[in-house]
Amino acid sequence: MKTTTLTFLTVFIFLANLHAQERESRTQRFVCGTVFNPTDIVHLPHFGQNVILEQILDITMGGQQRNTLDASNIGILPGDVPFHIPVKIWVYRDDNGTNTALSDADVQFLFAEVNRIFAQNNTGIQFYMKCAVEHVNSTRFNRNIRNDNDLDAMFTTHHEPFALNWHLIHTNPPDWYGIAVFPWQRNNFRFAVGFSGWSLNEVINITVHEIGHTLGLLHTHENIRQDGFNGFAGRCFQESVSRSRRQGINCLATVGRRKCEINGDALCCTEAAPWGWVQESGCVYIGRGTDNWGDRWRPPLRNFMSIVSSPLCMTEFTRGQIAVMHMNIIRWMDLAAPVWPIFLLSFPWYNLHSISLSGIVNSGENETFIVPLRVEAALGNSTYTINSGGSVNIFAGESIVLSPGFHAKAGSSFTARVGTLIDCSSISPFSSTANSLTSRSESTPIAVGLSQENTEKALSIITRALNREFMDVEHDEIATERTSEDCGCRNFSFSISPNPANDIVTIDYTLYADAPIGVNLYNMFGQRVKEILPQQTQMAGHYSIQASISNLATGTYFIRITSGRQSETLQLVISR
Repeated sequence: MKTTTLTFLTVFIFLANLHAQERESRTQRFVCGTVFNPTDIVHLPHFGQNVILEQILDITMGGQQRNTLDASNIGILPGDVPFHIPVKIWVYRDDNGTNTALSDADVQFLFAEVNRIFAQNNTGIQFYMKCAVEHVNSTRFNRNIRNDNDLDAMFTTHHEPFALNWHLIHTNPPDWYGIAVFPWQRNNFRFAVGFSGWSLNEVINITVHEIGHTLGLLHTHENIRQDGFNGFAGRCFQESVSRSRRQGINCLATVGRRKCEINGDALCCTEAAPWGWVQESGCVYIGRGTDNWGDRWRPPLRNFMSIVSSPLCMTEFTRGQIAVMHMNIIRWMDLAAPVWPIFLLSFPWYNLHSISLSGIVNSGENETFIVPLRVEAALGNSTYTINSGGSVNIFAGESIVLSPGFHAKAGSSFTARVGTLIDCSSISPFSSTANSLTSRSESTPIAVGLSQENTEKALSIITRALNREFMDVEHDEIATERTSEDCGCRNFSFSISPNPANDIVTIDYTLYADAPIGVNLYNMFGQRVKEILPQQTQMAGHYSIQASISNLATGTYFIRITSGRQSETLQLVISR
């Protein structure tokens, strides 16, 4: 990360000036200092074999059941997602306590909005506070980071193990506004964001971008097999605009491979991008550059892993990117804290956000449960009984649910408390006395999250992928070109404005290929209240339509755009 970052930025500035048609006269632009090293290809299971992405999603998300946010699951609870990631937030200020990065209220809003974005994009990922936000008085880290040594010092001095560490500083260094560490690198699961000069909403999107890096996502303009940018790579190393174009016979060992799987960001489900900061208007590409085969670039400016002048353009992940994040969570977060009971060592720590209790606590046995999110005692048809002389103490960050199967008998001791978890060192899936561990055959906590069986299935696919066992799938004689629907890519992107709206709402959408398209408006109960655009086939291109909402009551609605089997939903607030 050290030398590569400076080289990347130097080359970037040179090329940006060289290609003036792709520049904009902005006073400030988002710069990300996270740079992929081509030698890290060995850590990408999907390299050359995107076929595994849908296999992973079938395991983690239940296939098509959870791939869209439709009227039946708009109110899906965060607890229903397969991955809950513990977070530790560090907020910096100067030595004298001034120039704080963000206020406590802003930090809470930032955290909630990041979760909302991950939920709205159906990522299957949610975050929870492992413990309280920590304030650090350090002018050096808050405003005087000047090199990688300073950054490493901040990442190592202030770090909570078994958590995704967010570092929020006041003034960004000269060469980045956000920087993160990939999961296979030293100091992994850490990132920093400097908020100076940005609005809070922009900081939110920059934070999502950096979290994407910590979970293994690359920039959309990445050139993974060479240093530099996709737009300036040669024919054998450039990701083409076409999703079906393959490597030619002069490309030696990669001949016949789809370019979008082995070049660029190695994801066919994200459109090829030439470089960051491309010419755009209203978050839509208006540049005239072409790839090496004469096809005009159509970079995914709304993708969270793009580099765009305004971070507010970034609003979406592709399904392929979601699968990559899931693989890296499973692969790199599968760590065991030494304080955990031996029989839970095989459970990855990101799943242990909640427990369900069942069984019997006998006289003389003392049990203490300290859990970041939820405790559910005697869930379903099970029972949890505390006999006379037994003692149980429960502390949960969010909720404790006692079902009718819970019984605390006369003479027993039981306490339960919900609140902010302050001391990180006390938080584990649960902590207990030695005596209580001997009774686990009778009193059994069950981790809630992605099941052990599904975790092992996903790990098996990842291991086979790292051995490149799927590389020949594309060369099978019966293999056919995948459409964007087959590989989980989006046929379209769209946005709505203004939001909140009063009388008129504008829907802007871009079709990446000729496809059927339809737009509908739903209320909070999942009832369609307006057909904005009847289902019809349109040619690839950018479209803008307006819909009158003056006859609708104020409140929250959902605009849903569908194209074949794909659909996406955005929330719309009507306010007058």
